[in-house]
Amino acid sequence: MNEEHDRAASEEDMSSEEHRESHEEEEEDEEEPSEQDSDSGEHAEDEVVEVSPKGRFSRFNRKLGSGSYKQVYLGFDNDTGREVAWNVIPFSRMSPTEKKRIQDEINITKSLDHRRIIHCMNAWKNSEREEVIFITERVTGGSLRSYVNRLGGPLKLKVVRNWACQILEGLEYLHTREPAVIHRDLKCDNIFINGNVGQILIGDLGLSSTLKMTRTGGMAQSVVGTPEFMAPELYEERYGTPVDIYAFGMCLVEMVSRQFPFAECTTTVQVYNKVMNGEQPRVIKRIQDEKLRGLIQACLLKDGKQRPTATEALMFSFLRQEGSNGDQLCGLDPEEQPRGGRSEQQLES
Repeated sequence: MNEEHDRAASEEDMSSEEHRESHEEEEEDEEEPSEQDSDSGEHAEDEVVEVSPKGRFSRFNRKLGSGSYKQVYLGFDNDTGREVAWNVIPFSRMSPTEKKRIQDEINITKSLDHRRIIHCMNAWKNSEREEVIFITERVTGGSLRSYVNRLGGPLKLKVVRNWACQILEGLEYLHTREPAVIHRDLKCDNIFINGNVGQILIGDLGLSSTLKMTRTGGMAQSVVGTPEFMAPELYEERYGTPVDIYAFGMCLVEMVSRQFPFAECTTTVQVYNKVMNGEQPRVIKRIQDEKLRGLIQACLLKDGKQRPTATEALMFSFLRQEGSNGDQLCGLDPEEQPRGGRSEQQLES
């Protein structure tokens, strides 16, 4: 999920040897267009229109989604017989900083191996089309945000508890690595779900950063993220893993309220002022379950040093099912719904 591009020839080698899986067929670093390559609009969705350099992966014409910088298509792993996500990133108009961000996402994701983190299998560059392609596991339910919105009504407490534990397990893995990995843009849009089994996976690590930890604690520097989910110290450009805990708290707010955090705000400046003043989203006071509300408030403390770590958060009574009826809904005390909150388009800008 940045500094000036400093990796020589990284555009020509998006897949380093140390990250390749030794037990699987290796892909070439650069792909020449296959005979099947052509304008995807001329093919049916279920037709194979492209193959990887050595033929292990095939791409169908069916688009699964798109983001700010990539298109995602349905793919197939001919070695395992599984569907995969075929991610395409055009780089012809990218700045060196943007190119580094893309390579960081690929390199960091390929180095991770955890059941709560989306796995990246391989990556290569197509010079003729000026694209980077990387293959990840496919997540069938889409983003957690879209999934919750499709459900419509309030969630049961035990559902929120289950999802929260899985997210924290992923953060615990990232934060306890050497060096630690900070996601920096954790939000429900970057958390994904396999709805048929309720499996949560953290993805979109394009803004993530490795944090060189020392005995006195490391600090990263640079302002990145989405305003509603950014901890105060992110704006001050000196921060560590607690910024992800803050964002996790905001994810809980979004799950429970089905609104963006700070829905009462109409501008980014208003959000910034509230965050820097240590104010929490107004909707938190309306959360009826005391233990859930307490977990969120602890994660959103202004001082990052006072927030729980992912490991400590997993020990909170709400997540340990102590004295809580999981079949209850995530109720909110009645209040007039805020109007004029930031739209999805504004949030992504």
